[in-house]
Amino acid sequence: MSMADEAGPGSKRAADEAQLADHAHRLTRFPTGWRAVYIHLSNLRAQNRQDHHVRIAAASFEPLIRRFDGRLFRLENNDYVFACKGAEISDIEAIIEKLRFLFSEDPLTIAGSSDGKRFTTWFDISKETERATFKQLADQLYSRAEDRRSKERQSRVMDVGVGSRNQQGKDYTGPLTPELLAKLEEALGRMDIRSLIRRQPICAIIAGNDPKLVFNELFIAMAELKRQIMPGVDLFSDRWLFQRLTQSLDKRMMAALPEMKSDMDKALSVNINVTTLLSNEFLHFDSQLRASSKKAIVFELQTADIFSDMGAFLFARDFVHDRGYRLCLDGLTHFTFPLVNREDLGVDLKKMYWAPDLSDNGQENRREKIRQAVAQAGAGRVILCRCDDEKAIEFGQLLGISLFQGRYIDTLLANAQGKKTL
Repeated sequence: MSMADEAGPGSKRAADEAQLADHAHRLTRFPTGWRAVYIHLSNLRAQNRQDHHVRIAAASFEPLIRRFDGRLFRLENNDYVFACKGAEISDIEAIIEKLRFLFSEDPLTIAGSSDGKRFTTWFDISKETERATFKQLADQLYSRAEDRRSKERQSRVMDVGVGSRNQQGKDYTGPLTPELLAKLEEALGRMDIRSLIRRQPICAIIAGNDPKLVFNELFIAMAELKRQIMPGVDLFSDRWLFQRLTQSLDKRMMAALPEMKSDMDKALSVNINVTTLLSNEFLHFDSQLRASSKKAIVFELQTADIFSDMGAFLFARDFVHDRGYRLCLDGLTHFTFPLVNREDLGVDLKKMYWAPDLSDNGQENRREKIRQAVAQAGAGRVILCRCDDEKAIEFGQLLGISLFQGRYIDTLLANAQGKKTL
């Protein structure tokens, strides 16, 4: 079984062409039952063939790779060649149709496109003419890859300049810098991230009843991270550096979660970046879980992250839904909550921050808009978070909300569980 990795230009990528040529040569001797399909991702529009698109395309073939001992080759231009033995055309076509759906906004995936370009090229290796064509194609791809590598070696210039850079001292106090972020990421790679993971319950509360735990949100305690590694550094001072930090933390979380058996046996949510859902780390995480476990996991996405790259979000949304996960739109205020339609965005849950001034006089119009938005989303699909007192619950219930999160909810749940043990 073989599957291409996320290699950049160079020897690893060229090795796929070499492996393809070798495989095509061996198929000339043992062709019975073999089929191959060439997926022309390089013919897609530029915005539809970014790295995360390529990774997801590869992941789509995993079931066939396991079932038919398939081989998947990633070429230097990000095209793919998939070959397997014993599969029916319908087995492979089912995956191709899934890819057409993922890339449905690209003209290339429309059957019968008039631009002369193809999304796929098929080969029945058991037929002599198609077998010969496949071998010729593989040899040409390998020859081109080798020519490219040879030219790169001839033109490569080694950078012998050595720059010096002042190192920030341990007692540094101030904003986060790129140099400090690099050190922080290096430190994170050496530590057990599980010591920084905290849990907060999300509960269903119906009037007159004790809270019922629905799932726990798992998150990184940023204050503890700062205290342990860089106590004098303002981790939130630069938006873009902080987002890069959260992406690094996401990947560490993806690596840690499968080992956290007590958490993975229960329903949970994780706050995550869209780019993480399209990363190799997420694919590895996904490969370690049973289908039943995936249905119990909610990924919470920040509103700003979603709308900063809607195309990436839509791609990630379909990808994770196809694997059984659920999505929650996080970061909504009482101003933005009514503006976002849950069904139109294709998410499963919405989360809104509680604001004490919502219960003030003069907010009737705002409350009515929220009430209508809750009804539109579905009462069981809205979470009111940052609930620090009873007033938040009363307000939420008046508007039809039944899911709550916050310090006050923590206390209520602890008290309810304490009563059960008496």
